[in-house]
Amino acid sequence: YSFTPHIVDTLGGQVTISGENFGNDTSLVQVMMGNTELEVSTGVKELTHNSMIVTVPTGEGLPKHLSLSVDGQTVVVSKEETDKVLQYYKPLIENIEPNVIGTEGATVVVTGDYFGREGKPKGYMEGPDGSKLNWIDVDVVSGEHTSLSIVVGPGQGLTDLVLNVSHNEHQLSLKYFPPSIDPVEGGLLFGTEGGEEIIITGDNFGVGKDFEITIEDLNFDPSDSSSEDLNFGLFPREFDEDDSEVLEFDHKSFTMLAPEGQNRRNMPLTMSLVVAGQKSN
Repeated sequence: YSFTPHIVDTLGGQVTISGENFGNDTSLVQVMMGNTELEVSTGVKELTHNSMIVTVPTGEGLPKHLSLSVDGQTVVVSKEETDKVLQYYKPLIENIEPNVIGTEGATVVVTGDYFGREGKPKGYMEGPDGSKLNWIDVDVVSGEHTSLSIVVGPGQGLTDLVLNVSHNEHQLSLKYFPPSIDPVEGGLLFGTEGGEEIIITGDNFGVGKDFEITIEDLNFDPSDSSSEDLNFGLFPREFDEDDSEVLEFDHKSFTMLAPEGQNRRNMPLTMSLVVAGQKSN
């Protein structure tokens, strides 16, 4: 026997099976998709000796063999017979709104097709290197088949949202905003000895890991011999989560100890923050 189509919507659908010696009594016919019995249509000409129509229920998951039994006589199907495989379409993400979120997390709406029944879709975040970011919470709170509401937890970086529907996956970009540092009128002033606590505010600083704070003189030219008598060797300075100078760090601010150093006259130092590869303004 043969059948068509071989792929159906997660909402379900009908499949036509063609062959020989099917009989015309639906009570004697059993069609299975894996362990799921399919309903055989009983309408006029829907079951004949060489053709029948079966209904595939709403579902999702990996491909399964379609097997056929008539009056106790079963057609044996081997694993190698790929033409006897019936499956649901894999999930397809077409849009995520919004597709860029703050590092504190947000609720997004995912639209597309073939998401399966409510409760079946699961999600996780993936990093730019393809690694699974298990530390970011992803909770599919509602929806099915074509639209899902998903709560994405705090995170950072250039990430993808991966939707897993009964071991079938699809992904689309859902990234976090880069960090932004609030401007300070007149700039920050601290002594050359360093050690003073300075508080930097802004947004989307991330979860407190994989960050680098850099303080540097962007205008300094190390080849300028006229500056050799000044101690510019102290800059640039870089700090991360392992440095004791960084005292506190959260999504909207961080506190650190000012480093020792000095700047040239009318040439202020510049501070930048890189979080998960994304640089601040």
